[in-house]
Amino acid sequence: MAKLEVNYRDPSEWTKADLKEAAAKITLAKTHLTLREPFFAVLALRLKTRPHHCQPFRTMCVSHDTIYYNVDYALSLSHEECLFLLCHETCHPAFGHIFRRNGRQPLKWNIAIDAVTNVMLADYGIGKAPDDGGVPAKDEYRGKTAEQIYDEMPDDTAETKRLVLPDGDGDGSSSGEEGDDSEGEQKDAQPGEASGVHDGHIFGDRTPEQDEREGRKWQKAVIEAVQRADEMKKQGSVPSEFRRMVDDLVHPKVPWQRELLPFVQMAASDDYSWRRLNRRYLPHGFLFPTMKSPSLPEVAVHIDTSGSMSQEEITACVSETLGILDTFIPERLHFLACDAGFHDAESGDVMPNSIIVKDRHEMMNPQVVIQELIEGLAGGGGTSFVPTFNYVEANRNIRLVIVMTDGYGAFPEVEKWQHFPTFWVSTENGLDLDAYPFGRAVRM
Repeated sequence: MAKLEVNYRDPSEWTKADLKEAAAKITLAKTHLTLREPFFAVLALRLKTRPHHCQPFRTMCVSHDTIYYNVDYALSLSHEECLFLLCHETCHPAFGHIFRRNGRQPLKWNIAIDAVTNVMLADYGIGKAPDDGGVPAKDEYRGKTAEQIYDEMPDDTAETKRLVLPDGDGDGSSSGEEGDDSEGEQKDAQPGEASGVHDGHIFGDRTPEQDEREGRKWQKAVIEAVQRADEMKKQGSVPSEFRRMVDDLVHPKVPWQRELLPFVQMAASDDYSWRRLNRRYLPHGFLFPTMKSPSLPEVAVHIDTSGSMSQEEITACVSETLGILDTFIPERLHFLACDAGFHDAESGDVMPNSIIVKDRHEMMNPQVVIQELIEGLAGGGGTSFVPTFNYVEANRNIRLVIVMTDGYGAFPEVEKWQHFPTFWVSTENGLDLDAYPFGRAVRM
């Protein structure tokens, strides 16, 4: 393979024609993915592309939402090399590499995540890796996580550099990201030198909570990308590593329903039986008991219908309610759709916008119940959980409250409710779990 030759200039020397030609190369690679690789297309199209000097490596770098490319570097790439690098950059946020560095040395982490990515892309066979001194796709990296590779790498900067640049070319002294916390002065590569590595990675200055939210968004995008590829009957267009990742996401080892089980047991008047397993979870490999008798007492389910909740999130909450009905079957269900509630003249309290009560025999056909619940949704304003707990206080037979929400709203008095069985099911982009003031909070 011929070594990549790049005529580096100062960015001030880039002409409009240069910018246009480089952008056209990136667009052509995206078009290629759209026509032939639906999985990578769904993910790559989530990322903006922008010209940038990309110091110190002057190749490409990626953040949580943008691929940056050095114009001179892009102009030197063949279509196959550009295609490879576009997928390479896309893999970093899709795999969560950018969001789980957790204080590790930037350069070492750059190498580790490149090693994982390049092995996967080599096995998949998309495009061609440029010969620019980047991390090779070694057999010894196959089957390992970035964390495992990182732990096996030496800490010495010079030795780490040799792992990236066996011939000693280039700089390699930095990971190329903004907010780099590595020690030592940065040294930019000089014109005519090799790039050092395929790319850099912009970890930025986000908080761990922000990284968690961004990571969940990309996990959802990966699931959508796999579904898109399958819909187009191109199952072979999904790398096996991503299929395993999606399988772990769709069928987690500890679903939130399992976390709910202790609350149900605490509220139930009868016990569970392991002689008859719950068929709902058998296909996923989970063994849940059924109740000896369906005598789970009255349960209130709060669905947040405030303006901060998207229609997709509200639909997901209603869908999860179907799971509750199918799994636990309470004696009576109080379904409460609520934003900030309304002032009830009779009671003098603020109450939920919509209240639907169903007893056990009415819930034997869950689909009919769900349809009625959807039709009863009301809201769209601010958010308050006070109306729901006012309702619970007025209905003393309710023994358990399940709140499905993004968590951004007014909570009731903590001291009054801190010992009441309350289970918060927070949406994907909802409030941090430790911010819920009482009860148990899990992510949907």
